[in-house]
Amino acid sequence: MDKQATPTALQRRGTTLIGINALVLSIVLALSMAPQGVQAQEIPVSISIPAQSLDAALEQLGEQTGLQIFYLPEMVRGLNVPNVSGSLTADQALRRVLAGTGIEFRRTGKNVSLSRPTSGEMTQLTPVTVTGTSLTDGVTEGTGSYTTSQSSYGKGQMLKELPQTVTVMTRQRIDDQELKTLDDLMIRTPGVTVQQDNTTNSSFYSRGFKITNFQIDGNSPMYGEGGLSGGLNTAQLDLAMFDSVEVLRGSDALYGTSGEPGGAINLVRKKPTKQFQVKALAHAGSWNNYRGELDVGGSIIGGRIRGRLVGVYEDRKYFYDFGKSDKQLFYGIVEVDITDSTMFTVGGYIMRQDFGAFSAFGLPRYSNGEDIGLRRSLYLGGPDDRWLRKNNKQFIRIDQEIGTDWALGIEASRAESRNYRRDIAWDGAIDPITFTGLNGIGRDRQFYYDETQRTLDAVLKGAFHLLGRKHKVILGANINERELSAELDIRRNTYWSSPNIFEFDPNNYISNEPYFIFNKGKYKTIQKGVYGSLVAQITEPLKLIVGGRLSWYKYDNTWDYFDENTSIVNRTTLTRYEDSTVFTPYLGLVYDLTKQWSTYASISETYKSQASNHKGPLPGTPLNPITGRSYEVGMKGSLFNERMNTALAFFSIKRNGQAVRDPAYPPFSGDLGNNCCYLDDGRVTSRGVDIEVSGEIISGWQIQAGYTFNNNEDKAGNGRYSTVTPKHLFKLWSSYELRNILSGLKLGGGVTAQSSTYQKGSARTFNLATGLYDGPSVDYEFTAPGRIVVDLFAQYYINKHWSTTLNVNNVFDKKYYQTVGYSDYGNFYAEPRNFLVSMRYSY
Repeated sequence: MDKQATPTALQRRGTTLIGINALVLSIVLALSMAPQGVQAQEIPVSISIPAQSLDAALEQLGEQTGLQIFYLPEMVRGLNVPNVSGSLTADQALRRVLAGTGIEFRRTGKNVSLSRPTSGEMTQLTPVTVTGTSLTDGVTEGTGSYTTSQSSYGKGQMLKELPQTVTVMTRQRIDDQELKTLDDLMIRTPGVTVQQDNTTNSSFYSRGFKITNFQIDGNSPMYGEGGLSGGLNTAQLDLAMFDSVEVLRGSDALYGTSGEPGGAINLVRKKPTKQFQVKALAHAGSWNNYRGELDVGGSIIGGRIRGRLVGVYEDRKYFYDFGKSDKQLFYGIVEVDITDSTMFTVGGYIMRQDFGAFSAFGLPRYSNGEDIGLRRSLYLGGPDDRWLRKNNKQFIRIDQEIGTDWALGIEASRAESRNYRRDIAWDGAIDPITFTGLNGIGRDRQFYYDETQRTLDAVLKGAFHLLGRKHKVILGANINERELSAELDIRRNTYWSSPNIFEFDPNNYISNEPYFIFNKGKYKTIQKGVYGSLVAQITEPLKLIVGGRLSWYKYDNTWDYFDENTSIVNRTTLTRYEDSTVFTPYLGLVYDLTKQWSTYASISETYKSQASNHKGPLPGTPLNPITGRSYEVGMKGSLFNERMNTALAFFSIKRNGQAVRDPAYPPFSGDLGNNCCYLDDGRVTSRGVDIEVSGEIISGWQIQAGYTFNNNEDKAGNGRYSTVTPKHLFKLWSSYELRNILSGLKLGGGVTAQSSTYQKGSARTFNLATGLYDGPSVDYEFTAPGRIVVDLFAQYYINKHWSTTLNVNNVFDKKYYQTVGYSDYGNFYAEPRNFLVSMRYSY
């Protein structure tokens, strides 16, 4: 971040953005208060639909009325309608088009879902086909469902065709639970464990491994590993920009960059619509949590140019002292139909956030390993500690249809994150008798982080006929270039310690001493690869998927260290390494048992570079990459006329070649800063089961539930590899729309339950000679007991445009650590019970 962009200056730059957002939101809300009789949607319009198939008639009806109509293709197949014309309201036109078909509709604003009654009761089908809109594959907005049949992951494949586990968090699920950031969502996502790295960033784990790969719309692979300076462009992403989030569990062998076999996160952007629409949100919650959103979309020039703009303003505080956030976000996207077969897309977002009370280390424990039981609102830091972020991303994309079976997509993007961070890093194990031990070891310091990621992704996909059967092909190439510059400045004479942690007051630790530059560094990582897959239809029910990726990885790092008094560089470290032509194969089988059920098996691989570690003898040679192989067998199916999806998977992951210290050599810092010496003998295994159901059980009753059993082991260390991954993890969220006199009321809630986890560390023993806990350190395991956390919500539709919602999270005010760290740092409390009241408008 430019040093001229001080915290005060950055705040001033956001003033105009806040004012515009508030003004536009006020205008929209004022217009929406107009009498219902004058709203355009209620005025009869000229309808002209000739006699034709019901499918074509619905498409024309959507274009002429501005409705978005969702239905299953098989529901309307073979049905025809007579001529429908005249001056009609949207509801009247719908009734005439559907007359005699036995199909009923449910309408909410501009969204209409079609269904057939079963046993006298209206059974709403999971809508997957959209008319009168430009929504693309994987879009869930407007469906009202907790599931979907198609995703943008895997370059737009049907979920049933993917021989791996993929969880989709739909727009309806996001809205019902009022999830605002990626961290909020991942805490509720089946099969995922969230560990807090600091107060602004988290790491996500699946099947015992970190999820390090991110994608946007199934393209543009991005580096997203957590940490103080890792994944700055993916940390705390705001969900107002996205339609849904798809989480692949297991190895992302084909489309991602190098990383762990934990999986990949694919974020599906909100897309423009042909019809004009306005959506607005305002909410208020515990700890002065205020937020407003405005979402406007529509088209011009006969629908050939479509656009969408999303604006967010957030002003909130947190449950811990001094915690606050001031955030502004603008997201825009435009689609242009250059020809009937060519579409150009351009878009991006700008986000500014001032995050107060930043804590890098969280809370400590007693030196003997016991939990101190500190109040949840305790904040260890300075009163003006903060993290300021300025994130920008731009992308362009071209989609070209080639004939009837082939399409080419090329996308380029650039993401930039400029950060200023100031904090006092407190840590230290606390003596159980004197309550001392808390120290400001990092002194009063400030950081400047600038991260830029550039990606290019090109994919050709299509189908061909051979031996009387249709086969699918995907060929692609992508590149991700990440540059990160960092600078650390430290104040002089700011070594502090707290005499009693229970009397800690951040206001007692304020300094006006000048800063001096301590170190400055630059990272550069280039990852590129080519990939391909073939889906061969061996027999009518059997598909064979064969694929692979060829990858290149290059890393370059330089750090300069400065003399405190002269600010002259007195030491420089360099680290450079690369891996070339690393091949990761992929093999899968999908067998259709029936039209609704299929079984599958897959084998996939990943790799992660570790060439910075060297093998002896001195000065050492770079270690080969860590490789991982994932095995998965399972079954996928649909129930209740395809309204609900189910999945059962058994998985086994073997990860080989991880660096372990070579006992034959002492630690040595050799040439280029590479550590020597290591052996590549580390072996990790992870086995388990994933079970998930999502969708509609009966009309109006939506559910998403998942259970994961995981047993992982570090073969070299003779213990559990990921101690923060619970063996048993269960997540459930459900909602039900009431009927009859309670029509318009929607109730729901959820449960997150998991077994115990632990963190290995060291603890001080009691010293009889001194009467204090200053004896020798011993190995210790800090256990976080199993827990059950309950959330509830209620929503009421005032009319077809307005609704209000109450969310209550952690209903029983369970006190627990979201992350269990060590004796001296790394312990973060989860949120106490909190409330959120929201008002939504849709037109």
